[in-house]
Amino acid sequence: MFEAEIEMEKKSSSFGPVLFIALLVACIGAGVFYVIHETKQSMTEPLASQIITTILKGKGPATMHFRTGYIVQNVEEKPFDPHYKLLEKAGLIKTAKKDIGLVVTLTPAGEQVLSGIQGISRTKRAEGGEAIVVPLATRKLVAITKVDSPTPSRATVAYTWKWEPNKLGQVFDASSSLVSAFGIWDRQTLIKDYGVDFYHADPKPESFTFSRGPKGWSIAEE
Repeated sequence: MFEAEIEMEKKSSSFGPVLFIALLVACIGAGVFYVIHETKQSMTEPLASQIITTILKGKGPATMHFRTGYIVQNVEEKPFDPHYKLLEKAGLIKTAKKDIGLVVTLTPAGEQVLSGIQGISRTKRAEGGEAIVVPLATRKLVAITKVDSPTPSRATVAYTWKWEPNKLGQVFDASSSLVSAFGIWDRQTLIKDYGVDFYHADPKPESFTFSRGPKGWSIAEE
């Protein structure tokens, strides 16, 4: 009987280290899983590229607006502003003064250009003609230049983007020969009010800081 008690004591004393080792292995395994899981969820260049592309798309395109038919100067439309002159120089419309306003007609070339641009809004006017809003260029991601992720739930993404102009956007490029032919005041008006921009400029650098919550990554609040 004494020998049986000694044997049981040996078994119980050896069980303790085995249990400790098992628990240690389990803890290490859980830690490794956490690290791998967090690494997978951290901001990476491919993920940053997807997020920034979505942000740029969400900003929408650069646009310009004009009307056809008989147009009288008012708060909404200024027929004698330089965008009508620019469209006419490009051969897209014809204009004729009438009384205190301007008659604007799309040319066949103008119709062809508009038909090749996606996202145009054309609304019939009660007075005749149309109110037209035309996209000129969209923002395109060029490169993710840096991803700084000090923690798995926070990251700063630096990137560059550029404009991608369509056919009308080429006309409304600030460095085009048509725009350059205008005086300084008209050029400033075109840039300020009518969508003219340097659509062929070098890529522009920008950055966003993101935080990761239960629903994923979002722009961090300052």
